[in-house]
Amino acid sequence: MCLLVAGGLLAGCGKKQKAPEEIALPELNRALQVWIMNNGSAPRNLNELTNFPAFAGRRLPTPPPGKKLAYDPATKQIIFADQ
Repeated sequence: MCLLVAGGLLAGCGKKQKAPEEIALPELNRALQVWIMNNGSAPRNLNELTNFPAFAGRRLPTPPPGKKLAYDPATKQIIFADQ
């Protein structure tokens, strides 16, 4: 039995690990609204939003070239803004 377990563990060693799935921007904005309702203001760092249990093992969206993720205080939304 020990050999089967060890063999099963070793079989997965050569496999590439999948990159974490991205959080969709609408999902991120819903989490932001919950954050604001609970804390009274936006997070200091957008990475704090990845602590939501629904986002476990996922990462912030990758902005298109020339853009960055940013918080727009006027709309209280996360957007892709020019760098």
